[in-house]
Parts: sequence; C-alpha cells; structure tokens
Amino acid sequence: KARLDAVMGAGAAAIAGLQEGLKRLTASHKSTQSNLARTATNLANSLQKIEVLEKDIKGAGDKYAYVQRVRAYIADLCDCLAHKSALVEQLEEELGGLR
Repeated sequence: KARLDAVMGAGAAAIAGLQEGLKRLTASHKSTQSNLARTATNLANSLQKIEVLEKDIKGAGDKYAYVQRVRAYIADLCDCLAHKSALVEQLEEELGGLR
C-alpha cells in the first residue's frame, strides 16, 4: 500500500509538473504570437514608408535633372549673350552716329 501511495504521489506530481509546464508553454506561445503580430505590423508599416520614400527620391531625382538642364541652358544663354554684347555695343555706337 505504501508503495502504491508513493507511485500515485509521484504520478500526481509528474502530472502537476506537466500541467505547469503546459501553462508556461501556452503563455510563451501567446507572447510569441503577439510579438509576431506586432512585428508583422511594423514590417508592413516600414514597407509602406519605404515605398513613399522611393517615390520621393524619384521625384527629387527628376527635379534635380530638370534643374541641371535649366542651369546648362542658362549658362549657354549667358555665354551667347557675352559673345553678342560686343556686337550690340558696336551697333549701338553706329546707330548713335547716324542720329
């Protein structure tokens, strides 16, 4: 009888230990699932922000290229005007002499 009680007590302790382990495992699983959901949300938000930034970068790149073309055009225009200024001054002098 004592041996049976000892076996029953050990069995009950083992079952209690297993139940406690199952509770801890369930809590850990719930926490892991919560972390996974939060990580998935953060990842989706980050991907959306990356897409917005990529569009902004493309827009900024296009604007930069446009500004560089305008800059080159203005530089060419200024160079052309610098070459023509001597001719304009000469024509103004001749026009002034005719009056």
